[in-house]
Amino acid sequence: MLYSGMRGVLDFFGQRHSGRARIVVSAVLLTIATFLIVEGGLAPRVRTDAPPPVPLTGNPIVAENKKAGTTSWRIDHITGGALQGFASRTSVPPNGHITLFVTSAYPTYSVDVYRMGWYHGTGARLVYARHGLTGLVQPDATTDGETRMVEAHWSPSLTLTVADDWTTGTYIAKLSGPQGQGSYIPFVVREGRERAPIVFQSSVTTWQAYNIWGGHSLYFGIESGGGEAASLRSKVVSFDRPYGYGSGAADYFGLEFPLVQWLEENGYNVGYATDLDTHEDPLLLTGRRAFLSLGHDEYWSTAMRDHVEAAVKQGVNLAFFGANAMYRHIRFESSPLGLDRREINYRSTSDPITEVDPKEATVQWRDYPIERPEDAVMGAMYECNPVHGDSIVYDPLTWLFTGTRLTTDDRVKGIVGDEYDRVFPDTTHPKRLWVLFRSPVDCGNATSVQDTTFARFPSGAGVFDAGTSRFLCVFSGCPTAPRDERMQRLVRNLIDSYLAPTPPRPEPDPRAFTTFTRHVVVQYESSTTVRSPAIMPLPTPEPPATPSWTQPPMPTPGPETPAPTPRHLGIP
Repeated sequence: MLYSGMRGVLDFFGQRHSGRARIVVSAVLLTIATFLIVEGGLAPRVRTDAPPPVPLTGNPIVAENKKAGTTSWRIDHITGGALQGFASRTSVPPNGHITLFVTSAYPTYSVDVYRMGWYHGTGARLVYARHGLTGLVQPDATTDGETRMVEAHWSPSLTLTVADDWTTGTYIAKLSGPQGQGSYIPFVVREGRERAPIVFQSSVTTWQAYNIWGGHSLYFGIESGGGEAASLRSKVVSFDRPYGYGSGAADYFGLEFPLVQWLEENGYNVGYATDLDTHEDPLLLTGRRAFLSLGHDEYWSTAMRDHVEAAVKQGVNLAFFGANAMYRHIRFESSPLGLDRREINYRSTSDPITEVDPKEATVQWRDYPIERPEDAVMGAMYECNPVHGDSIVYDPLTWLFTGTRLTTDDRVKGIVGDEYDRVFPDTTHPKRLWVLFRSPVDCGNATSVQDTTFARFPSGAGVFDAGTSRFLCVFSGCPTAPRDERMQRLVRNLIDSYLAPTPPRPEPDPRAFTTFTRHVVVQYESSTTVRSPAIMPLPTPEPPATPSWTQPPMPTPGPETPAPTPRHLGIP
């Protein structure tokens, strides 16, 4: 594939083309050359003959959070399209390299890299700074005529080497203009061979699915008049472009950072990864006690699910701290920057692979020809959105509710919404299943219920499904729901039980619950946009300062929405 691509580029230069076209192709050639030299081209990130992981000795998370933190990671002014970028990888190993691709309308800019965590409440530690970089307006992105895939073929701007003191974690590269304008580039630093008992997974495949940068996401495209049209949705989205929401950080601050802070404040020994690592590394969950899926983890490949199901059979516990997880099936292909940089989702059997390999068709997991409902792993699964309401205790499982002061019919304010899961009347969910919270909802022209569940598998593994995309409000609060120490205690009980050598005993039988079929109408392809509130508020953004020079046009369809975590939740 790489050879044929290079041959095509050489043929291109042998023909007559415009100077702009030659500049774009030259940038692609420079990018490929950089990766062949610096990052090993398309070499697999996970060796099949790699030595098995070993348990981690000590707790680097505690030591890391004793270091001096800073609040300088916050952005003073959102830049819109004037300064933005993306990374060559969603995650990087210790001592590895990661390249940033930046477009800047400002003559100079800065890059400051922060490890996100607790740090005495400041939220981050500065690990790298590079100022006075020369700004470059990169070429417009390309859009594939058939799949509407948007991809930015940019020249590399800066290559970072992960230093020895960069502890595994979620990292943010902050891009700053001369007057405080800024945006983010998120990435993860993985563990080495030593593995913590808990792995925290960033849901980057879902971030990319909702990414409208360049005019197309997996949900809709931008019409010439500025409206949103589902008929213009992409069938393939590329990681070779910035995130067009969350100030460049996608859903990180709203749907992941609150739990990062809470885990590190409480000293849990955590290793960090992305769902691309879950896809690529069959050993990622080996020897773990717990796997944490965050916020909105909707898009799963076959390898992701197979690796997680294999881990459950080996006794690894799971926790889904959101809703609508494992709903859509995806597959990947390579981009010029590396393996698995393009995410494919046709949403139907029109996927060209259906006739060749039907089990790789990118339909919903529960649908033909895959027919692997999510509740076989999670206990409950997605039904509808949007809803808003309180969570109501139904079956307070003794060991899980110890110290919470919550009992049957008690309410937890505002955490149900926008998306929700429930127990379905099928035969695929686990036999030992507790409905912990059951809350009435109205959605899709029908009444139904939202369920928060816990399942126990024959291997001893436990699986918790929060069943609501606003669950993380309990850690830092959000406009619809205050922080809730009772629910924080429940999560502590859950994780502590996962770290224990054996499941809690005795464990009472589940309280009986009903299952039913509702005619819920969900407009999957609606172009309606619903913005969920930010859970972790950032400073109120101000309009970017106008540079004294003429600002060239940028490749985005318009200025970035100046909000930490805008979501397109009218569609799951």
